[in-house]
Amino acid sequence: MPSRFPSCMRPFPAVRRPTKPRRSRVAAAHVLAFGLLGISPSVSHAASPLTFYNEADPDKAYKLPGKDPVTIATVTLDISQPSNVLVQFTSHATSEDTAGCPCSVRASLRADDSAAKPVRRVNLGAPGIVEQFKYEHDRQGVDGSYVFEAAPGKHTYSLVMQQQSGDSKSIEFFYPNLQAIAFPRQ
Repeated sequence: MPSRFPSCMRPFPAVRRPTKPRRSRVAAAHVLAFGLLGISPSVSHAASPLTFYNEADPDKAYKLPGKDPVTIATVTLDISQPSNVLVQFTSHATSEDTAGCPCSVRASLRADDSAAKPVRRVNLGAPGIVEQFKYEHDRQGVDGSYVFEAAPGKHTYSLVMQQQSGDSKSIEFFYPNLQAIAFPRQ
């Protein structure tokens, strides 16, 4: 009996699927996952490839009182072999009033004692936000990432904020999160 569907539209035959994953599939998935990351399971146990700082207290504010750089968060990572380290952060900045604004803030990341690498710049305290739109405060998300090369040993990574323009004394940061993740080089 001829099919009522043209050959390009015929339904696929039912595929029988196993009810339990086979050990070979689980092992293959394990090898594939670690292969894609470029690490072996034995390396990941030698030193922690991840370190983080998370602040969830809604009442804890990190003030930026002037134009000097302020370290908001710091993490230390112990690396067992040459690696690329992904350092990423999230936070939000607020300007409690428009005095001394509009202004801008730069977020930078620093590895050990090296110069800070600028990663993100945000503008705050535009008069229209408070007066025209009637928002209580001007809030802006501040997030970014940077990849550092690192030799084996302990390394410190810091999130540094600095006011770049304006003269506000009321800039604050809330909920800073900082992570450093090591990806060993092959």
